[in-house]
Amino acid sequence: MTKENAAGAGQGGTPLRLLFIDDHALLRDTLAAWLAARGLDVTCADSLARATGLSCRPDLVMIDLRLRDLTLPEGIFRLRSAFGPVPVLLTAGAHDAETAKRARDAGVTAILGKALPPAAVLDEILRHAPGRPAGDVALSPREREVLAGLARGQSNKEIARALDLREVTVKLHMQRLSRKLGARNRTHAALLARDRGLV
Repeated sequence: MTKENAAGAGQGGTPLRLLFIDDHALLRDTLAAWLAARGLDVTCADSLARATGLSCRPDLVMIDLRLRDLTLPEGIFRLRSAFGPVPVLLTAGAHDAETAKRARDAGVTAILGKALPPAAVLDEILRHAPGRPAGDVALSPREREVLAGLARGQSNKEIARALDLREVTVKLHMQRLSRKLGARNRTHAALLARDRGLV
């Protein structure tokens, strides 16, 4: 398993099994292929009825809020009846506060915006995967190198020079690191990284 797809491994090195339910074939199949290339074992379905009829045993389910045969909270109960107490990520282009409350009351783990880039979707999948220790953060090897430079007190320009990157690329890594760590600024990110043993 390469470093790139190691993020998709579950406990014991086995691939994380994702059931992805969405009736938009192009979006579903494109994202599923991207996730599979990073080590996830992805099973797809285009309806809740077809999904609950599958014999797979997912570690996590990702399902579209606007699916034709999904209603809240009944649809989430059907998923749990079929697959047990797995985390459920709801994807939504837009939703109101009442829908969010009904989703939470039904036991949805998190709601993901459909505008999220694939890398951010993978981050959320890994963050909510069963067995991931509390506070664990999935970082790429390059992100760890950038974070190490930050912890040493280097500027973006210095990190870029040391890693042979463009400064704008380092800035993008910093933005992703801040989001993953929940950091308010560079100093906060460095402190959180040390507290969590990431550097």
